[in-house]
Amino acid sequence: MLLKQSFTVGKCIPSERQLAEKYGVSRATIGRVISELVSEGLLERKWGKGVFYLGSQPKHIFVLFQVNSMMRSANPNSWFVPLDILKGILAASRNRITVDLCETADEILKLASPPLQGVIKMGDDEEQLKKIPENLPCVLVNCHESSTLPSVRCKVKEGVAKGVAYLIGKGYSKIAYIGGPLSNTSQRLRFEGYRDAMIGKGLPLVQEMIIECSYGSDEGEKAMSQILDTGIRPDAVMCADDLRAMGAYQAVKKAGLSVPKDVKLLGFDDVPDAINFEVPLSTLRYPRFEMGEKAVEMLTGIINGRSDVKLEEKLEMKLVLRESC
Repeated sequence: MLLKQSFTVGKCIPSERQLAEKYGVSRATIGRVISELVSEGLLERKWGKGVFYLGSQPKHIFVLFQVNSMMRSANPNSWFVPLDILKGILAASRNRITVDLCETADEILKLASPPLQGVIKMGDDEEQLKKIPENLPCVLVNCHESSTLPSVRCKVKEGVAKGVAYLIGKGYSKIAYIGGPLSNTSQRLRFEGYRDAMIGKGLPLVQEMIIECSYGSDEGEKAMSQILDTGIRPDAVMCADDLRAMGAYQAVKKAGLSVPKDVKLLGFDDVPDAINFEVPLSTLRYPRFEMGEKAVEMLTGIINGRSDVKLEEKLEMKLVLRESC
């Protein structure tokens, strides 16, 4: 009990020798207590660095999202996103925390009995959030809408800007953009990243090379054909997702052109099929697994009342270069 009450969450505790001297017991006794607390999830042993106090772990985490969104048939564009985030949540829970998947806030309310419980909400769904009581801590993950709730997001706009800046740095100046409806916040952020990178480098935004279309490879192919039909040949294309990029590739190929020789392609998402595409697709990958891990870490900090816990985390995107650019 003394060990549980004497340390600051997140900090390294004194050595076994120091603890033995402080409490007047043997190092073997302290070693056994530490091992027990590690198994309970209150302490974490980091080899070469020491033992860190984690505080009380949540006993129950409710993950609120549409379960069928992980099915390719129901969500062909981004089925892997909630799956990878969930993998991160489960990994961070380390089999010490019960994790329940719920599709509605009503399901959570039937099961929840605070304290030491909390909710991780994936994606955007304001109506469900309104039903979660204030005494049940909630962390949003991969939610692009603005909110006062703690959140874990990735730097979508900055990520796209990084990708476009890379293309510009390679000497390409006629860079087209194929993306989704700007009424969607995530899609709008991707376009803003493209726009900011182009304007920041003094390059014009050519309206004929900017196409807003629906989701899917077929729509990407139509959009790329529309650009090529204007007689303008872009030397690179930034696509708001990998499926549109794969469709754009087909349009380039049908026009008798080659990727990457004539046109460079850059996607977004790093879908599982991107690396095995006909021309392996360069893309922007956001840290889905890490977002899940970070959400558990944030929720644990909130439950423990830690004053140093960050209530907003924005993770960097990674530019993954393959053969398409």
